[in-house]
Amino acid sequence: MKPITKTKPALQINSVVETEKRLYNIIKIYKKHKADNPDSWIEFAKSQVNLKEAIRVSSLSINQSNKRHPHQYRLEQKTLNATCDELLLIERKLKAARTFDELYQLIMSIDVYGLGPLTRYDIATRIGAYLKLYPDRIYLHAGTRTGAKKLLGKVDGEYILKSDLPKPFRSREVTCSEIEDILCIFKDQFNGIDPRLLLVKSKC
Repeated sequence: MKPITKTKPALQINSVVETEKRLYNIIKIYKKHKADNPDSWIEFAKSQVNLKEAIRVSSLSINQSNKRHPHQYRLEQKTLNATCDELLLIERKLKAARTFDELYQLIMSIDVYGLGPLTRYDIATRIGAYLKLYPDRIYLHAGTRTGAKKLLGKVDGEYILKSDLPKPFRSREVTCSEIEDILCIFKDQFNGIDPRLLLVKSKC
């Protein structure tokens, strides 16, 4: 996969300080919400006794209460069942993955009708949590791509790096998976932020 290419950003309308303050606040709000509301689907996958069970609960998108994740509400059960079957067939390959991207590409490669990129990513994060494999880049799909465009202007490719993003997102205190979530959840809060200000490099 090729990283993004950035186009010329829009006109300046906020100061660098104001912009960074706004983004730090968004991250703070998100981190508090996450601490108070941990992802029970990821936690359930991590708690499984073996990889086979982690694959099963991850692909069926269920938590300890047998509740389906909201992202997968509209998917037909047969689609999730087929996903589970296909992933179990490549269990050895999934187990052999050494990076999250290897795992993600394996899940992207299975042929299941109706299985979109967001669900594939969600499943990868659940199985990845069990395998202790975590994203080192921000994958772009639907809402996340929208959020990235509002921050950076036009974006191409399947992912961006933390170094592509403004200073608040380059902190070690926020992970790539958290940034993916923030770009999607808070995409409408990025309106009015000048991409040129967001691309100012840290002097640290």
